[in-house]
Amino acid sequence: RFMGSWYVLGHIPVRLVKEHTASNAVETYTWNEAKQEMWVHYRFNENALDGKINDSYQRGWVFNKETSTEWRVSPKLPLLG
Repeated sequence: RFMGSWYVLGHIPVRLVKEHTASNAVETYTWNEAKQEMWVHYRFNENALDGKINDSYQRGWVFNKETSTEWRVSPKLPLLG
């Protein structure tokens, strides 16, 4: 239900990846059935709407398996796209 691409309307910046200057931010969620985890691809333009594209990747999993209502997310390396 929640897999797919989502526009990021607001965020708490992480200066490590220059996210504080993000424009056109989109997160794409993909479920990996074999590993029972989700992959998160975060993509945005730096400094301007037509700025350099920056990508970062994370993996997530269902933390509350009883209700499937709580996820946890952890960064994948490399942190910089």
